[in-house]
Amino acid sequence: VGSDLMVAPVTDPGTNQRDVLFPAGDLWYDVDTREKIDVPGTTTRTVSSPIDKIPVYQRGGSILPRKLRLRRSTAVMMQDPYTLYVACDREGRAYGELYVDDEHSFDYRKGAFGTAAFSFVNSILRNVAKGSDAVFQDGGGRVERIVFMGLSRAQMPKRIMYGNLELTFMFEPTSGFVEIRKPDVSVLADWEIKFVFE
Repeated sequence: VGSDLMVAPVTDPGTNQRDVLFPAGDLWYDVDTREKIDVPGTTTRTVSSPIDKIPVYQRGGSILPRKLRLRRSTAVMMQDPYTLYVACDREGRAYGELYVDDEHSFDYRKGAFGTAAFSFVNSILRNVAKGSDAVFQDGGGRVERIVFMGLSRAQMPKRIMYGNLELTFMFEPTSGFVEIRKPDVSVLADWEIKFVFE
């Protein structure tokens, strides 16, 4: 699915595992468990796939915005907040983009849309936005969580700052996982979130 997600469904009846061919030279992360899969060369791995799990992997070096609330229709999801999944590459960097519009009209043809360009470089997560929050009605476009995967021990912060505001976060240094909850930023605004190590 695109260049940053790999989906490996089981297609044979009665099977609860499958062989997955991982492309050479990339890091991959299981989107459910956040397990890092380092693939220096082309590698086939047998992965568990019970009936309630489809193996899905995010490429290292990517930032994927997702809406996680389960809804009965996409119309109801329109104002749901985003979660950003930052999957670091071997150098601890990641990049991603997001396109947003009102999700129901053709006003994008008149320029009523916005884009977000995310980057995580030198322990700073940045967003450079084009467009306007006016694309969203009733406060949509908010980021409710940011999940970092594959951070090195040297990248584990003591504090995380958004301007002068210290953000609440949790981390697991052994797995390279950091999660920021409620950073109160919009996908259609410029911002920086910095890791502080002292």
